[in-house]
Amino acid sequence: MSYEQNNGFNKILNKKRLKFILSMIEGDSCLEVGCGQGQITKTLSKHFKKLLALDNDEKNLNSFKSPKNVLKVCFDIEHFKLSHIKFDTIICTNVLEHLNNPDKALKNMLAMSHSKTKFIFVVPNANSYNRKLGVDMFFLKKTTDLDDGDKAVGHKRMYTLKSFSIFVKKHLHIITEGTRIYKPLPNSLMTKLSKKVIEELVNMPVYEAGAEIFAICKQKKEVEK
Repeated sequence: MSYEQNNGFNKILNKKRLKFILSMIEGDSCLEVGCGQGQITKTLSKHFKKLLALDNDEKNLNSFKSPKNVLKVCFDIEHFKLSHIKFDTIICTNVLEHLNNPDKALKNMLAMSHSKTKFIFVVPNANSYNRKLGVDMFFLKKTTDLDDGDKAVGHKRMYTLKSFSIFVKKHLHIITEGTRIYKPLPNSLMTKLSKKVIEELVNMPVYEAGAEIFAICKQKKEVEK
């Protein structure tokens, strides 16, 4: 992708997301699906003995240096599967909304998991406060509609907490789910706020209208060999 993934408000979101992810990880090995420009890869590498960083954009992978315990692989998760390797933690953030076939992607992730693997998913929330404001201001007809900004970054769909839960439950058991981070304005306007105001905003209660949806999952049963 051509846009910068770690600038402006995205940089703040990345830091908040990383802190959340680190509180959830388990085990010695990790598959990071859609590592992008390595926003969290280097930090993750300090918590795992082995980390496979997967992305379908070679420019993204070449944009950052990785430690020796990190293997960078350029491939699309919709077509990538290593049935002989099982990871303790599988992290997939801001990826599923970009894919043509997210069901196939989850099946491939399942093939690389064992009965105790922890899955950590994050996707943008269609029903976030800023998208609801977009409907009120007639920029969107529905919060799930794709606007020019969505299309520019390659979004194929927008999930609500309900629709994402239904989708994930087809493949996995959800341990906990919800939304995070209060974001009342688009990223371009959030960036212009002071650090103090942003810190107060992102820590406010969000109920089901946070900027992003998360789901922490396990296998429903052991993957059939």
